[in-house]
Amino acid sequence: MKTFKFRIWDKDTLENLTSYCSILAENGNIACIHKKYNKLSSEECKDQFIVEQFTGLLDKSGVKIYKGDIIDVCPDGKQEYLRVVEWDDELAQFRALFPDGSGQLFTKRQCLTYEVIGNIHQHPDLLETK
Repeated sequence: MKTFKFRIWDKDTLENLTSYCSILAENGNIACIHKKYNKLSSEECKDQFIVEQFTGLLDKSGVKIYKGDIIDVCPDGKQEYLRVVEWDDELAQFRALFPDGSGQLFTKRQCLTYEVIGNIHQHPDLLETK
């Protein structure tokens, strides 16, 4: 059975709460437990937290790649090709998107050359055009 991993951000403070929260399946919905908020319903969870799923893939250094990560798909130093990891509902697969929304699907083999350099919550400045 596959183990799902998530990372959790507080929407107000952008604090990473992953080590302080738990996620439970509740009647097919997600509920969060946090000592500050006690148990939250699925709707309350959506309002308070950003929940991002682990893709199941690792970058070239063995770093876990999550939805919302900023990755360099060509980390050879010659040119930056930064993309954001997002979920594509239509294709039911993670994609690596340019800030303009164009992008590509990515595979386990490709990830061996990618590098996670940040995430959209703590490093949004990485996506600003130069």
